[in-house]
Amino acid sequence: MIIEACQKRLFIVFSQQSTFCMEPANLALTGQATCIAALRRTIQSEGFGHAVLLASADTVAVDAVAAWCAARIVCVSQTPDPCGTCTGCTSVNRQDGLVLFHATLGDRTTYAVDDIRSIRSYLALRAGQVGRRIVRIDAVENCSRAAANALLKVLEEPGAAVTFILTSSAPAQVLPTIRSRAMLYRLQPVAREEMVQQLTAAGVPPKEAETVIAAAPGQLGRAAAIANAEELYAVVQATDSLADTIARQPTASKLRTLATYFAEKRELNEQRQHARMLLAAFARRSARDTWVQQRLNRLLAACRDLQSNGQPKLILEAFLA
Repeated sequence: MIIEACQKRLFIVFSQQSTFCMEPANLALTGQATCIAALRRTIQSEGFGHAVLLASADTVAVDAVAAWCAARIVCVSQTPDPCGTCTGCTSVNRQDGLVLFHATLGDRTTYAVDDIRSIRSYLALRAGQVGRRIVRIDAVENCSRAAANALLKVLEEPGAAVTFILTSSAPAQVLPTIRSRAMLYRLQPVAREEMVQQLTAAGVPPKEAETVIAAAPGQLGRAAAIANAEELYAVVQATDSLADTIARQPTASKLRTLATYFAEKRELNEQRQHARMLLAAFARRSARDTWVQQRLNRLLAACRDLQSNGQPKLILEAFLA
């Protein structure tokens, strides 16, 4: 979700120009070499089955791995990685619908039954097509109950030569019967030392690298995305400043500051994203701030409640009170 902030003018633009020399998605893949190797072995042995679930809080990394996986499955070359030039690879890269159906939430918060019906229609339309087809569903934990049950039926009878690539930042919230029909791959957190090395090698100044690593610990993809986008970096700085201000205020003032902060954030997705970032900013203060240390249980509860799609402003008010 953090990458969506690039599309919104939320804060002043950070004045420093990025010197990044590598795309965040490509950098994210370098941090997931173990997962990529495991996927490569499974695909080459044709032991993949018809569904895989990629799980990580690093939405940039899981997106990059899902894209790699889709291309590798349909690539006709014998190379370890997708060749990028064959018909399958180019079709996936263009997302032209020939071999890939990609379901995303966009500005919505939940998949509906109609989204699953669109998948079934796509599969029916391509039933006679030669070669594999990919159905990719991002953030599958956000299926409504009805949509999840409909998806389960599709997974039970996917048809020939169909592979589902599901992604999730909260796999425990995915319907258990859906999880049981997919091979689960958990992307591993990247060690801090490796994150420093990868980011600085890509041209991120050391001080900026420290800032983005603190904002996204263990998440090389998200950290790279923040470093690579001036507005995202500015959001992190502004959120850290806001957390500092709130931490010093009495309770009544904290709640007023929070209300002002959310006053112009009308879209629920935007509210949820900023609530996550603000909670992360408080978490970064915990080592030096007694007030935050006394509320660590509340902080953890707030993070869990956000994962359960609770109301962001109410969740933060409960943490601050």
